[in-house]
Amino acid sequence: MSAFWAPTLCFLVAVMAASADNPEGGRVIRAFVSGFEPFGTLTSNPSQDVAQALGGTCITMNSTKICFDSVVLPVNHDGAQYFAHYLSNLPAGQSNYDCVIHMGVYAGSADIHIETVAANIMAETSGGSIFADSLPFLPITADLQRIQIDDLLPNELAPLVASSRGKGTSSGRLVEWSRDAGTFYCNETLYRTLCAIRTGLVQGRRPSSIPRAAAPPGRSLLPAVFVHLPLEDAVPLRVDLAVVQRLAAALVDPSLLA
Repeated sequence: MSAFWAPTLCFLVAVMAASADNPEGGRVIRAFVSGFEPFGTLTSNPSQDVAQALGGTCITMNSTKICFDSVVLPVNHDGAQYFAHYLSNLPAGQSNYDCVIHMGVYAGSADIHIETVAANIMAETSGGSIFADSLPFLPITADLQRIQIDDLLPNELAPLVASSRGKGTSSGRLVEWSRDAGTFYCNETLYRTLCAIRTGLVQGRRPSSIPRAAAPPGRSLLPAVFVHLPLEDAVPLRVDLAVVQRLAAALVDPSLLA
């Protein structure tokens, strides 16, 4: 069995197990999250830990249930095209999710970076293009103007963050926007997903799962982002989990964080 199909099978099981309805009533947001296996000299990867911790779980925020499906990807081209491949097997323009959060590790920082742009660069090819006929850069499909980045860290975790900072290089703020996803498989994953969403005009489940009054006007693409997490000795896993959970809410309905 190839490295590509192993996570695919895990994903299909997760989809079948997850419910699209809230038996208690109210809204349901379905989020897809992915992390990467350890690579290079790393013996663990916080993105893998977060993905595994979130998979199959649900939280409730302001009467809205947020449920997570997750997969851990191999660090190769098969892993990078996983979600784009999934979208290609659905009816045109459709998705089973309200938002997509890809994750990876960046050991050179003590901050959590939310990547806003992906470059058309194939990993491990000395700058070769992923798609020869595609744009050099693609912006993420989330509406950043609706998200207050300071709201992504719960107030009750601020003391824990303050006591654990110091490893790596920090800007002073825990969560930051970033315009440099690198040139490795993190960037390739984001670019492939964004290209699949944009070329297929893929929408999330928002029209059926979220009241239209809570959605921005016009045709909204499935919001997808990439999050670079620092090593766990810089930021505790508990904090990573909380930020990613709140980011999923903010990508679909920022008012949930109020």
